[in-house]
Amino acid sequence: MNAEKIDELRMQLKNFMDKDFKITSYPAKYSLKEKVIDYIFYLMPCEGQYTEKEINALINELHTFGDPALLRRELVEHGYLKRTPDGSKYFIKER
Repeated sequence: MNAEKIDELRMQLKNFMDKDFKITSYPAKYSLKEKVIDYIFYLMPCEGQYTEKEINALINELHTFGDPALLRRELVEHGYLKRTPDGSKYFIKER
């Protein structure tokens, strides 16, 4: 985990976080959305394979607005998560 990168993202996203540094809402602005996805990626474990349920649990630990599917899809679109064609297994990209 890159502590400097995480601290930088927390500063940039402070208006979208609670006191525990969990994301409270998904920004409308694209550049801020990208920062949210980067932030979640940097806080996720970096090895192993996971089920969709396990990935959702990891994402739910990092946000409070209740849409892990949105964030999971964004992580896949940004290339931070890979998944099998049937969606049964997910793999987190190495940092």
